[in-house]
Amino acid sequence: GGHVTLEDRVNMGAGAGCHQFVRVGRTAMIAGMARVVQDVVPFATVANDNTLYGLNRVGIRRAGFPREAMAPLKEAYRRFCIHRTPLAELMNWLQNQPENPFLRAWIDFLGVKSRRGYARAESGRTENGLTKSARGEGGLGGGPVNESESKQ
Repeated sequence: GGHVTLEDRVNMGAGAGCHQFVRVGRTAMIAGMARVVQDVVPFATVANDNTLYGLNRVGIRRAGFPREAMAPLKEAYRRFCIHRTPLAELMNWLQNQPENPFLRAWIDFLGVKSRRGYARAESGRTENGLTKSARGEGGLGGGPVNESESKQ
């Protein structure tokens, strides 16, 4: 049979479900009623079906991680979850960074072969979970997709 692996300090909302063989990294947050069918990297937030919506800043703060260590984590999230940098390229980047507790967790998590692939951010999302249009920068989300939708 299959199973799900939840690392330390994972927070799963009511009614959330994970497909068998999924791994959820430490201090990740899964919103209530979300369906997770791919691995979730440590410190990430899943607020919709299998879509990452940024970092779990509250969980990170509560876990007592140093604030100054966040910048490299934000960059790793940007590279892998938003820009979809290939795994081998990301691992090379991670291993060439100064020692950092966040990046160490990512190296350990991503170093284990995924059976289901990795959840990523929705196209057009930023590291804080907003779409570009929600930040006033155009892009996906917020407005009609084409002219016919705007006339309805």
